[in-house]
Amino acid sequence: MHPMPGSESIPCQLHFKAKVVFLMATLLLAAGCGTPTSLLFAELSEEDKNQTEFPVGMTVNYTCRPGYVEQPQMSPTITCLENQTWSEAQEFCKCKFC
Repeated sequence: MHPMPGSESIPCQLHFKAKVVFLMATLLLAAGCGTPTSLLFAELSEEDKNQTEFPVGMTVNYTCRPGYVEQPQMSPTITCLENQTWSEAQEFCKCKFC
């Protein structure tokens, strides 16, 4: 029995496709999120201000701006989600004199 013409290239094509899928997945994970959300009532912590990369799963911390106080039981953080967007920020700082 003789192999079908071109059948010898099938393993190479499958290997190539598998590599492309792996590289695309790696790039998506490496891409992460852009600059964290800018908030009226809080700013990024000093530690997180200096970050330049925000991979998926990374959490950044905020501190309340002057004139605002932290709300108990609310986390002053947001997280880079798998879809490369930031989680929604809760209103974890409240105006002192409002």
